[in-house]
Order: sequence, then structure tokens, then C-alpha cells
Amino acid sequence: MRTEVNYIKRNAFEFIEQVMKGKVTKQKAAIILNCTIRTINRKIIRYKQNGIKGFIHKNCNKKSNKQHLML
Repeated sequence: MRTEVNYIKRNAFEFIEQVMKGKVTKQKAAIILNCTIRTINRKIIRYKQNGIKGFIHKNCNKKSNKQHLML
């Protein structure tokens, strides 16, 4: 079961924390993370709801649709 967060996601998480603390603006975070302000807003919502686990891709730990063919 994969629950770790890779470097890029951890970097985004740290920037979102800085935005929440008011140390970095949303605009600056969007430029550094190469995304839009709307994406930053969505990441903030995920951060508030789930913490760092909100940055793990939702398809992780799900079985493949083709897994039954591999048996």
C-alpha cells in the first residue's frame, strides 16, 4: 500500500502551508509550482480537509481493471 508523497507533491504541500500562514502569496506559489491560482485554491481546500494525504493521487492503491488478466 503506497502512502508516501513524492518530492514534487511534498514541495507543493510545503508551499501551500506557507500560503496558509501568509508567508507566500497565492500568485507567487502559482508561479513557483507552475500552475494557476485556481489550482492553488483547490490545493488549499484539499490541505484543509486531508492534510498531506490530500496530495496523494486518488488512484493509488486501487486495483487495475486488467489485474484479473494477470493471474
